[in-house]
Amino acid sequence: MSGRERNLPGHVVGTVLENGAGEDVALVTDTAGATVAPAGNGLTLDMWVVVDPHSAKTLWIELPYEWPVARNDELSRENGETLLAKAVAQWDGLWAGATKVDFPQKELTDFYYSSIAYVLILTEFDARGDLWALDGPAVYRQYWGRGEYFQARAMEVAGFMEPARESVEHAFHVINDDGEWDFPPTSGWPAWDNSGGNAAAVWDYYLFSRDKQWLAKAYPDLLQSASWIRDHREESTLEGVDSTPLGARPIHRQLPSKCRTEPNPPLKAGEKNLLVWPAAVELRRLGACRRAIPSRTISSPITRFISRAKPRPYSAIRMTQPGSIASTPHSQRPSRRCEPRRDARNHNPHVSARHAHVSARRVLAVLSRRVSHCLYAPDDPLVSGLITRMESEEKQGLPTNVAWAGLAGVWAGESMNMAETYLLRGEKQKAADMLAAALNHSYTTNVWKEEILVDVDAPRACDTPHSKRSNMQGTGDMPEAWANANLVLLLRDILLNERDGKLHLLPGLLASWVPEGKTLTLDNAPVTTGGTISLRVEHVSAKLWRITVDPHGAFREFVVHFPFEPGTRVRIDDKGFTTSSVLNLGLDKPLTVELEVQ
Repeated sequence: MSGRERNLPGHVVGTVLENGAGEDVALVTDTAGATVAPAGNGLTLDMWVVVDPHSAKTLWIELPYEWPVARNDELSRENGETLLAKAVAQWDGLWAGATKVDFPQKELTDFYYSSIAYVLILTEFDARGDLWALDGPAVYRQYWGRGEYFQARAMEVAGFMEPARESVEHAFHVINDDGEWDFPPTSGWPAWDNSGGNAAAVWDYYLFSRDKQWLAKAYPDLLQSASWIRDHREESTLEGVDSTPLGARPIHRQLPSKCRTEPNPPLKAGEKNLLVWPAAVELRRLGACRRAIPSRTISSPITRFISRAKPRPYSAIRMTQPGSIASTPHSQRPSRRCEPRRDARNHNPHVSARHAHVSARRVLAVLSRRVSHCLYAPDDPLVSGLITRMESEEKQGLPTNVAWAGLAGVWAGESMNMAETYLLRGEKQKAADMLAAALNHSYTTNVWKEEILVDVDAPRACDTPHSKRSNMQGTGDMPEAWANANLVLLLRDILLNERDGKLHLLPGLLASWVPEGKTLTLDNAPVTTGGTISLRVEHVSAKLWRITVDPHGAFREFVVHFPFEPGTRVRIDDKGFTTSSVLNLGLDKPLTVELEVQ
């Protein structure tokens, strides 16, 4: 044994390998008659054991993680079978109170449970007792507010409300005095999306828990964060203009990157930026677009908490990245269901240069997501145009050009966010195809790395050491918490999501996912209208389907989507429907609906 797997030198001390910091790499508590000796100049622990014919001996090797050698006496001396049985019992106890998901495809069920397990495993308590939701086990073993949004929400939809609450509450202890949520240092400063991510995570926890007393305690930090975002969206990219107020002058990263120059058209005097990602991170989840919203709502996901703040004008939004989406003024574009209006003053915000390069993985989320609020409808020409651009750059079924790898690589975890956009647009097959492509880029332990190179001959966005890899090699931590969290969220949203106060059931389910004679179940699923619901889909025979909905005693409004190809005729209680229709239900008791495919 050596410390090579952890990329650390392990020094042999008796039957222990320890690193230079005095922490265990590996230790053997019961040698079972083996001869143990150092080798390789004391960097390798050799064990020799004689096994008689037709017999067996068992050696247990412990691999503590960041455990001081000085505390080895506190480690359990129980054998591996006993420890494994205790670990299984612990996980069984966790699953007993969680949301139950059972797909006919065992692979999807396994991916769901292993993904939420990774999200839970990638949490740690610090010295003060705060629970950190981490983005990875090594380089990303830090707390990102933007990741907290995905990981906390994944825990919530999976029924793990307590760890979700604890991880959200950790954010209250790291907010800066001026209201900025900006960390860790490796993310560069300023990282606007951390502020938006934390604020949205706080609000989402309230939606699932409906705990008003908790929300009242969170209010001061939310107010302070909203005020910070509101004030800082006034910043300009104009250089060398003495009349620009000090607080509105350009911000330059303290940790500059080597990436290509981000596309950003020059601003004229009087123009300013719209900080898209933190401004509307709350739009990132599924939601319908029904009305225009003022720019002060755009500028903060929690503006509902600062309703007494000075109102700001409606404003047009010009997305100006060349070639990605239209830059035509609103007045010259087709009408849409959700249209921010132009202010009479010269207020023509642009996408921030600091985030222009992440359009593929974030602008879609900003444009067409979140319950009750929106910037653009899912079928808006801007959204459709951006999707067309992204599809033209796809490789191996996933969008490229989403971060450092540029056109050379894909990011499977973030691709599942784009699949959510397809889901909202009613393009179920495209959402399923992108999910399958993401799964095909996973590793055998149901995890992902961050970006994976798929075409090393294509241009990269950043010239960094970790970009010098071969095709199908990945970078970043493994597991990457975002990816596993997004897998949980996408599978849940395929079966159930919330829009305009209604619960949409099976909005992304394809009939092929439930073969004849098979059943799909979703039990005790938390919803943002409070409480939980259950859902069961049975493909009884070639022509007969049975869908059971249980609102768990609370009156709820449901919209049931048919899992069939468009135009398929079905019969319910002697009434005919086409699959372009949906079934609206108001229930406070369980109901089973039988669908006869004609």
